[in-house]
Amino acid sequence: NATASADYESQDYQHTAVEVVLETLFDDQRQHLTEKTLRPIACGQPFILAATAGSLNYLRQYGFQTFAPLIDETYDTITDPGARLMAIVQEMRRIADLPQDQKLHLFEALHGIALQNQQRFFSDDFHRQVVLELETNLAQARANL
Repeated sequence: NATASADYESQDYQHTAVEVVLETLFDDQRQHLTEKTLRPIACGQPFILAATAGSLNYLRQYGFQTFAPLIDETYDTITDPGARLMAIVQEMRRIADLPQDQKLHLFEALHGIALQNQQRFFSDDFHRQVVLELETNLAQARANL
């Protein structure tokens, strides 16, 4: 189905603790975030972001919090895509191997950050920021015609 990547089941978020976001770009130099990253933010879900190096920092520029030090996000600084992917997998394994009580404590702390991000996503301030960015980009595009 051509729209499958844009579809989601809200029930999935009730049965998962952390989403692994596989962004469109991974082995590239460009910063490019899509609905794939914004969906868990809008749904109040913690996530690990498999994207190009520096994508978490790019996301922070929009006022969102990421999950360090609860999640080791040093993977985001690794420029080699293969090494970055291995670091992401290693962090996923670390979390999976935590004792159940530590895992539950981690998920609660992550969820608190995710809820703050959700509030930011639906805030007037974020809306204004995105609209201003769109207007600026359109004005630059028109000037380059």
